Amino acid sequence: MLIAERDKEASSHAALHEAQNRVYGIKNTISQTEQQIQYQQQRHQQLLQQQQAMLLRQQQAVKEGEQDAKESQLLADELALVLPEQEELEAALEEQCLRLESAELALLSQQQHVEAQQRENAQTTTQVQLWQSRIQTLEQALLRNQEAATTSKTKNGTVCHRWVIG
Repeated sequence: MLIAERDKEASSHAALHEAQNRVYGIKNTISQTEQQIQYQQQRHQQLLQQQQAMLLRQQQAVKEGEQDAKESQLLADELALVLPEQEELEAALEEQCLRLESAELALLSQQQHVEAQQRENAQTTTQVQLWQSRIQTLEQALLRNQEAATTSKTKNGTVCHRWVIG
């Protein structure tokens, strides 16, 4: 009985560790996604600044205008590629946050389950100890009664059994 409870407790602890590992994994993924978003935002700002610089140069030099327009278009294309990727990363971040919340709730539930099992195990252990104590008391009473029965005899020589419980 105690072995089965120990196995349950070990299984609960393993599940708790697994839930904790999932939480750490999700947190790591969120951190990486946030770093990617930050990089993309910096890149977005950089591309915007470059595009603005190109527009200024285009105004200053009419002869170089055609070349500057090509470079401006390239930067705009790259910017157009960056924006959807940034939106995808933001959506992934939101999904990761939801998964983290779910994993944290699962972890809390698992911790509560382990605590409940530990309380139940403590109660079972207390009950077993009470029963063991009661059995020892009864065994001692039985031994006293057996000793008293062998030493107690009546006047005509027959054995008189006297039972003492307590």
